[in-house]
Amino acid sequence: MNGDDNDDDNYYFDMDRLLPRNISDEAATLLCDFLAELTVIAETRYYPHCSRHRDSHPTPVDRLHPWRGMDID
Repeated sequence: MNGDDNDDDNYYFDMDRLLPRNISDEAATLLCDFLAELTVIAETRYYPHCSRHRDSHPTPVDRLHPWRGMDID
């Protein structure tokens, strides 16, 4: 994020800098456990918000692969 008005830059994350590959097994496990727990907490807290958003913004159909994105139970 360099202050430009380019929307693509606003959503760019340097994943190698944020999540370096050369960490210990213990650190990787702690990070993954934390992220899993954070995901559960966020989904629990914000489920109604996400549900409303998803309902009002349906996934577009891929004309070449119409089966992609289908809710198959």
